[in-house]
Amino acid sequence: MGQNTYAMPVALTNSNISWSGLTANTDYILRLIAVDAVGNCQPAFTDLPVHTLDNIPPNTLVFEVVDIGGTTAGLQIALDEPGTGFFAVVPKGTTCPAAAVLFAAATTVPPGAAAAGIVAVPLGTAPVTANVTGLTSETDYTACVIAADATKLQNKQPAGLSKDFRTLDITPPAVVVKITPGTDGNFTCDRYGQPQVHVHGTT
Repeated sequence: MGQNTYAMPVALTNSNISWSGLTANTDYILRLIAVDAVGNCQPAFTDLPVHTLDNIPPNTLVFEVVDIGGTTAGLQIALDEPGTGFFAVVPKGTTCPAAAVLFAAATTVPPGAAAAGIVAVPLGTAPVTANVTGLTSETDYTACVIAADATKLQNKQPAGLSKDFRTLDITPPAVVVKITPGTDGNFTCDRYGQPQVHVHGTT
């Protein structure tokens, strides 16, 4: 940081001093010295420690869809600083909600979304997982996520990330049987598989 000279008006006991070109989230020492109007100089510098605010949004290090089930999935998230992940799950082919809408997912499910919510993301090597429920079996979805840090300014990412996934098939097949007198009968299955038919006689 360069040195700056500031002339303190005699009539004021307090004044604001500003510098530009500092780096965000950085420690500095402001070294001040006062000189009055007739040239009397303060005998020693006054050192003032200053830490500039963090105005940089978090960086998403990990975003994956894990533990996919028939009606559930996990959204795995890691950031480069403590923060919060805001997510929504929409049908595949649907555009992810805008950033402002995703940030509102903490209290309001975006229109057309199958699920939405938030997850706290502490700083660490292991990502956290947000559990998503209420999905439909054997369906294509897109998971959308955006993050804000936990600093005083709560810096928000300008745009989110997305991942496509498909829920597992957990619906059992249904067999339709039609019996015609004098024949062995016919059956069909509503999906691929190996049907098994058991015939029980009556007397």
